Amino acid sequence: MLLKPFTAYVAGVATVAFAHSAASGAPGQLGFGLGILTAFLVLGWGLSSRKRAQWAGKFLLRASGPSEVTLRNAAAATVQPEVKPESRVFVQPVSALKNLGSDRETARWAAGQATMRLPDGKFEETFRLAVQIATAREAA
Repeated sequence: MLLKPFTAYVAGVATVAFAHSAASGAPGQLGFGLGILTAFLVLGWGLSSRKRAQWAGKFLLRASGPSEVTLRNAAAATVQPEVKPESRVFVQPVSALKNLGSDRETARWAAGQATMRLPDGKFEETFRLAVQIATAREAA
């Protein structure tokens, strides 16, 4: 709420200080200090809300280039078996997740993701993976 007035105040102080420093003939030290201050202000503004923090994280991930995990996930995403909603490997983890307190949509989504990753898996393996996926989705 007070971030905009504070940013305007700091920008005004920085402008006056830079003008004073430039007039005195030693702008180097102040310019360095203002650069550091500006970097922290931009960082603070960028992380001041959840949406901007997520945007910053996605930007940094894209800027760092594709990772090995991303490439593996992209390759795995191209060839995934179709989930049969009536199969026991799908229905049992959904039921178990709902019994643990997940809502219906999250339980079905997590069980579907786990079933696609482990199409021939047993209940225990599929359920463990579905719990991890549901927990990650609910935490996000």
